[in-house]
Amino acid sequence: MAERPTKEERKAANRAELDRLRKQVETELSQQSPPKQYPEMPPEYRKPTEKTEDTIAEVCARITQDETLTSICKDPRMPTAPLWLKWVQNDDDVHERYTRAREQSGHSIYNKIAEMEAELRADVLDDRKFKCLLDSMKWRAGRMHGKYNEKIIIEQRGKQELSIIWHDDTQPPEEGGG
Repeated sequence: MAERPTKEERKAANRAELDRLRKQVETELSQQSPPKQYPEMPPEYRKPTEKTEDTIAEVCARITQDETLTSICKDPRMPTAPLWLKWVQNDDDVHERYTRAREQSGHSIYNKIAEMEAELRADVLDDRKFKCLLDSMKWRAGRMHGKYNEKIIIEQRGKQELSIIWHDDTQPPEEGGG
């Protein structure tokens, strides 16, 4: 009968496995593309607080390319996220443009899914990673543009009439039927 490993041996094995997993994650992270770097701004530069056509156009263009609002607002040339959302809430034109950009982002995600599918067919992508990415991207595309939503939405339009007729069963029926 084989001896059971001691508590110290189990701890050492667990530590070794944890170290192996850490190295694997570090390797995968190092292979990913680095985050976007923006040019250095002078220290006196402040994030914009005035709404300009150029700022609105750039934010919407970047959203269309499926960049997150959080990453866009990290750019020192862009407004903060709360300020941007305030502009969207208070200005109908900005709201409309932002909504259209979000819808276009859904199309962008759809195109990325098609590219990933081609990579999967060429055995560049792992099946499980593809499935996980696909589910995430489908969910996001469905939120960005209803065209890609898997949920069936039933809308009722127009005026609907409802008639309620009360029958009093405690009274005898009227004679002569009327």
